[in-house]
Amino acid sequence: MNKTKSNEVVQSNFLNTLTEERIQVTLITKNGFQMKGVIKFHDQYTIVLEVNGNDTLINKVAISTIISSKRMPI
Repeated sequence: MNKTKSNEVVQSNFLNTLTEERIQVTLITKNGFQMKGVIKFHDQYTIVLEVNGNDTLINKVAISTIISSKRMPI
């Protein structure tokens, strides 16, 4: 498995766990904006984050960091 494919698997597994378990996250964009919510959906290019009952569509290229509110096995 090449490095890019390996990184995609780690990212996918991480996001799947956050989505399935509805774990609260802090999402930080590249310009420093922070959002707290629950990831409802993700695909190759986007994440839908539920913030205060509203859904926000975020392009993955705009994301710097995702911080889980609980410890995650990787």
